[in-house]
Amino acid sequence: MALCGAPVDRQVVYRASGSRLTNLLKVYHISRILQTRPGRTGLLGLKRLQTVRELTLYQKTIVSILWLCVLTGCTTYEARDHLTSGANYLELGDTDLAMVEFKKALKIEPHNTTALVRLGQAYEKKGMTDEAIAEFQKAISYNPKSANAQAALGLAYARKGMLDDAIIQYLKVIDIYPGFAEPYFMMGLAYGENDMLKKAIISFRRAADIDPEYTEAHLYLGLAYDTIGNTEGAIQEFEKVLELRPHDAVATINLAATYTNLAIEYEQKGLLNEAIFNLQRAVAINQGLLDAHMHLGRIYEKKEMLQEAMSEYQQVISLDPGFPDAHKQLAEALKRVGLYNMAEKEAEIHKNLTKSMEMEKR
Repeated sequence: MALCGAPVDRQVVYRASGSRLTNLLKVYHISRILQTRPGRTGLLGLKRLQTVRELTLYQKTIVSILWLCVLTGCTTYEARDHLTSGANYLELGDTDLAMVEFKKALKIEPHNTTALVRLGQAYEKKGMTDEAIAEFQKAISYNPKSANAQAALGLAYARKGMLDDAIIQYLKVIDIYPGFAEPYFMMGLAYGENDMLKKAIISFRRAADIDPEYTEAHLYLGLAYDTIGNTEGAIQEFEKVLELRPHDAVATINLAATYTNLAIEYEQKGLLNEAIFNLQRAVAINQGLLDAHMHLGRIYEKKEMLQEAMSEYQQVISLDPGFPDAHKQLAEALKRVGLYNMAEKEAEIHKNLTKSMEMEKR
């Protein structure tokens, strides 16, 4: 998930292990995976990625409801003007001025739910989560049916690690707006962090069913399937993400890694042609998956396809000249075709690289 950033095991299929799925995806592994060895990001390790995607959540979940509230919840133009100004400041990143405007709106209309929610969001941007929660709770006390207040409170609880409370809030949003996909998605995230994968999958699936073009729902559903070992389900969801968002890095990485692991499953069953097919699909998606190339080379050797095997090892060396195993395997393959001088050269490179790595460990 851990799946995060580790190379695919050469002997066994790599699956998630570990109690906290949030640690399974770390953004700094993405560039390494693209350049070196395949890894899987796992279900939820979104502490960094989620920060990037939270704007989407706000836009989809809160803002879609919020502007309706702005139009219907403000009884005076003056309060509405302050709200609009505050929203603009918040969008520009000037949290202090945004808070000033929201507080001015609240002086005019103390029970204005939208102003309270917006003020809470501004507190959150300043890292003042407790103050934000207080504003969201106040908004709910004035308007228990405010879906945006309930959703905002759920997000705040989730960020504090109060996952059970977050789920309760999302259920309240669903009760108010059963046709909204976003609260199901956010509930799936909370279930995932609670290691309740079956419920997470149900929630992500429900979000994707409500909104078939909800890219994040398909992505996280794929990650959830991948974590429990449902390879076919994971592939289907990652492919759907790339259909909706062709350059999604997380889906690309995970789809390629999933094909690699599917190939390993086929190899263990003795289905070498199927293994080759899926490894070829993996490297077609992400040519930087060095372990996929290495594994493909070894299977070619098993089938006595030595030219193809050497081509894969050479591909790895072209991507990473310091990959010792590639030089070792290439040396052995060269020996088998009678190119002894070239084999000795590769064997010497392997020896030097191995010695250098051992010295670095000391």
